[in-house]
Amino acid sequence: MASILLVENNKELEKLYNLNFRVYLGLDPLPTSGLEAAFDQILKENNKIKLIVTKAEIEGQKVAQTLYEKMKNENLKIPLLVIGETEKEIESDSLTLSMSVGVDLKTLIRNCAQVANITAAEMVGLDVPNYFPIPSHYLGNIKSPICRTFFLEPGADNEEEYQTLFSPGDEITDEKLKNYISMGVQEVFIQKNDRLKLVNQISNEMISELSFEKLNANERAVAGEVQVNTVHDKFREMGITKETVNSAKKAMRDIAKDVKKNKTLKSMLKNLLSNKASYLYKHIQVLSYVSLHLIKHADWAKKEHEEKLMFACFFHDILLKNDEQAKICTKDEFDKADLTYEGKETLKHHALRASELARVFPKAPAGVDLLIRQHHGALNGVGFPDNFSPNLSPLSLNFMVAEAYTDKVIEAGDGKIHKPLIFSYLNRRFPTNRFKKIIDALDKIIL
Repeated sequence: MASILLVENNKELEKLYNLNFRVYLGLDPLPTSGLEAAFDQILKENNKIKLIVTKAEIEGQKVAQTLYEKMKNENLKIPLLVIGETEKEIESDSLTLSMSVGVDLKTLIRNCAQVANITAAEMVGLDVPNYFPIPSHYLGNIKSPICRTFFLEPGADNEEEYQTLFSPGDEITDEKLKNYISMGVQEVFIQKNDRLKLVNQISNEMISELSFEKLNANERAVAGEVQVNTVHDKFREMGITKETVNSAKKAMRDIAKDVKKNKTLKSMLKNLLSNKASYLYKHIQVLSYVSLHLIKHADWAKKEHEEKLMFACFFHDILLKNDEQAKICTKDEFDKADLTYEGKETLKHHALRASELARVFPKAPAGVDLLIRQHHGALNGVGFPDNFSPNLSPLSLNFMVAEAYTDKVIEAGDGKIHKPLIFSYLNRRFPTNRFKKIIDALDKIIL
């Protein structure tokens, strides 16, 4: 099997990339974490290495540039894919390609194939055994497999001896997995037609569990969206479980940290747009930023309101299935929406259903279910009223204005944000005096 040399000092990313390189490209990973080790491997294994994937920089060292120059001096023509900003000399070479974010796995695999001249037909036609092996430790990233997994007793070597390890619905615990590995089960096998499904499941969980503080802004944007989508899918399928609760708590912590790192709203939006984030993910991020700004200007606000708002920003649309549903926030938009009956019913009741989940979420902020239920202005959490009850909570009013402002900012995209037009819209939509102070506070947001 040909090899792919990976130069990556983040062990979490190394494991993630290696799994996908083997399964999608049919290349045997050769992982290294630094420049010298990488070049030693190149000199020893250059006849086997079909592609080199490297970070542009590692700990301040320009790894990609140096590798490129060393290979040029040795007259080695090995395709090179660089993750991160590259030097102009590298970019002009026909054997090199660069990309900003590695955790965008679909683009990563496509770029690897492009620069290594691996065709789509070759990828589809990979010579794959009926039972495809991956290291057993990868199962530790999921709680239950999406398909059947198998193992061979040490010494066994034919297909009739494959035994079921875990099936869909079976719980994979650390104890069970450690016991199997201690018995010599170093590889788990998947039927070849199921291998991509399981690898995608494992990859999404691995991305969700990355240490976000070790990622750059672009990587956090891509990984954050995968994380949010994975958590939302789990809640729709499983409801409240220990697994979904832990996943949601980590996602909310990561979003809160990421939002607070942005000094301006425009810088946050630019990063989200450059990484082609979905509307739903942009909505959560921008709404979190705007909500935190608004609460700082509410004279009645306390520290616990910040936690409540962050929870609501993440959770309020958790049962919506796509961007089309998430973009709808008024009765007029709802009435005109081209949705199936099922889609409309889901949308109509999503605030109520999400609030019911929040109510039973362990140690959720007190009263957050009320905020989520009222986030479209309906006391009962059903539909999109034109007129708002006088009994809506002050925090709900703040959230409603923040969400309307968020939608208009996202709508502007990478163009100019026209504040007068946005404020004119807000004043028409929320014309009563109880909203005026909230709308005025938005004018202080640093764009």
